[in-house]
Amino acid sequence: MGEWKEYKLGELGTVVTGKTPSLKNPEDWGGDMFFVTPTDYRNYRKYVDGSERKLSDIGVKRLANKILPPYSVLVTCIGSDMGKVVITKDPCITNQQINSIIPNESVDPHFLYYTLINSYDVLRVMGGDGTAVPIVNKRDFENIKIEIPPLKEQKRIASILSSLDDKIDLLYQENKTLEAMAETLFRKWFIEDAKEEWEDGIIADLIDFNPHRKLSKGNKSPFLEMSNLNTSTYCPITWRDREFMSGTKFINGDALLARITPCLENGKTAYVDFLEEGQVGWGSTEFIVMRAKHGLHPFFSYIIAKYQDFRSFAESCMAGSSGRQRVDINNLMNYEIKIPEKKVIDIFNHSINQYFGKFLPKD
Repeated sequence: MGEWKEYKLGELGTVVTGKTPSLKNPEDWGGDMFFVTPTDYRNYRKYVDGSERKLSDIGVKRLANKILPPYSVLVTCIGSDMGKVVITKDPCITNQQINSIIPNESVDPHFLYYTLINSYDVLRVMGGDGTAVPIVNKRDFENIKIEIPPLKEQKRIASILSSLDDKIDLLYQENKTLEAMAETLFRKWFIEDAKEEWEDGIIADLIDFNPHRKLSKGNKSPFLEMSNLNTSTYCPITWRDREFMSGTKFINGDALLARITPCLENGKTAYVDFLEEGQVGWGSTEFIVMRAKHGLHPFFSYIIAKYQDFRSFAESCMAGSSGRQRVDINNLMNYEIKIPEKKVIDIFNHSINQYFGKFLPKD
């Protein structure tokens, strides 16, 4: 095993900070070059292989010094998505929230990717964790120190971790399939087969919103940031222990719904099943906590939180200044829904348990 040596990131390749073309120049947009922002990262999966927006040849020419080749390593260094890391498979340009490394011959890009994921806390502290807009500028980013072994060992380690990533990706796909099945069951039993004679109700009849949880200030407990909520599956990206200060509290079986723009529109939602028995977790004050009641399976809270009609209603309940709008929970609780009879709820619960019993707590 070779000796590990310390390097600054700036010694391992060329660091490029992205830039956004002016929206006043529409001719810069609409071509084939990926223009990558943190929203294109696909929930912390390893590769970014597309983008919501693309640059034209004119836009690319204007930002020629910002072009990243394949297998560059992209790190978000501004805002709530601080510390997100991906590798690009195609040439791209990024926005200014991202510092990227074009690796030189001394470092394997896959090894660098895994190392920087593990440097998440370093980035947060350096960027001013807890500030309104945390930021790590290019100079500070270049001076971050990491230890790496010889290239051959880097490749061996990266190969092992990549194989684990492949297994995680399979689990991700399985969870996506199971969630789709759960939504289908919900639509069938609560929407499509709803009976006229069922009681007219509101979502607050079926869901407790922001139920009371106890967690004393200073106690160390699992902490979940908004940036670690997925947009396409119930599993959060990661969480970490942190002393409780002030925030939203939750327990296993709760669903978390982002209440602030653009996180709500982007689909940030989670189901809590990662706590130990009796443990209370906490996180962003911008979470709405939802808990199923009336004998409903706990996962119902997540299903309704992801249901598009409910999300559209939530967006219509937003209030506040432009760019910082939040859902008015009192209005959200009035979302109209038919209240199924007990036998329908029992059938729904049984079906959900068949699919999710091995993943989710029953209470």
